[in-house]
Amino acid sequence: MKLSYITIPDEYEVMQMQFLYHDTRLFSLKTKVDMSDDDFDYDAHIDDLWFYKGILSYHADTETTVAYCFEQKKVFELGTNCGSAPVLFYAACSEDYSKVFFYKRDLVKGSSTLVHTLDTCLLDIEPLTAPLHLSHMYTLNERYALISYMVTGRKVRYERYDALLDSLTGECIYFTADKIWSYMECMLPYHYSGKDYVWTKTGEHMIHERRMDWLKNEREPEDIILIEVEKLITMALQDQLDFAPFILHSSQPNEAFTDYITVDGQIILLIEQFDTEYSVLITYDIDQQAIDRIAQHRVYDRIYPKQGKLYAREQTDHSSILYDLQTGNPICEVPDPKQIIALCEQGVLTTNTRLGNEDNTVYLHTDQEMTIFAEGHYFMDYEQELMLRIQDELQ
Repeated sequence: MKLSYITIPDEYEVMQMQFLYHDTRLFSLKTKVDMSDDDFDYDAHIDDLWFYKGILSYHADTETTVAYCFEQKKVFELGTNCGSAPVLFYAACSEDYSKVFFYKRDLVKGSSTLVHTLDTCLLDIEPLTAPLHLSHMYTLNERYALISYMVTGRKVRYERYDALLDSLTGECIYFTADKIWSYMECMLPYHYSGKDYVWTKTGEHMIHERRMDWLKNEREPEDIILIEVEKLITMALQDQLDFAPFILHSSQPNEAFTDYITVDGQIILLIEQFDTEYSVLITYDIDQQAIDRIAQHRVYDRIYPKQGKLYAREQTDHSSILYDLQTGNPICEVPDPKQIIALCEQGVLTTNTRLGNEDNTVYLHTDQEMTIFAEGHYFMDYEQELMLRIQDELQ
């Protein structure tokens, strides 16, 4: 695990985005707002709370950051990157919220262009009093972005729209989504063997919520899907979006998805079973298109790869325990309130994850001792095995 530092402007707060292009990680910038006062005026700070001011890119090879401030005043949505293209699609609205402007920013050229303008006055809805609710916005490649939005209609309570934004023609190409799509929670990128894939999860229930549904004999969908970006685009353009052939796993009522990793062309899923109180490792090999299931006689909530081996974390009422999945032997046990958060070449990293905790110290545990690895606020970049420690401009 490499430790590096990222400098942020004093007037902004930053959030790490799901965006990775080669060695470049992207962060969003919003105006820093102190909401601690009892008489805090929410309306006076509505623009600061709703709208993004810019983006900040961190380049791992040079360990430098570059900030860009949006020219548009009301940028309210930033696209998640699902491919390997160095572009960011984002959305801004007019002062009266009636128009939505979709832009594409080229991160290499450093330029932004208007792609499409959506006039919500043409929809059969009441005038908007807030930015349009974009439930999904994903950058698929240099040409296309995918959007989904919900509006309150006069004839139906909610009406959903799904479309591709074509930055080459400026078109907004609408399509009819299948039932699985309506339950989509997230889409994440995966690049393997020269191809871009999207890893998709449906169902927005947390593990304890799925357990409650199981106890009440209620069934909620939860699917894990892997599909090539180009295939997704083709199906949407043909208005034949069907995720069913690409489902890797559909959770049964007694199951919940807990974690996943990607290792050398393999998608490894961690599933918890409520009735047996076991975990199941499901491995999908992309080249062989084969699926393997291995039961684990403990309930794990995280899995970690390290030097060709797999490890898993068991969280008990009193401690966080790391196991070697090949032998089943415990490797490290950390008492509360510390919790295992990552593995690195040197050992195991832990921190206090208790709600309300203000101590952000990260500790390194080895066979011999426990030492301080980093102090202060930080971002974890598991894909690049990098920890970014935040420092302000005065440091």
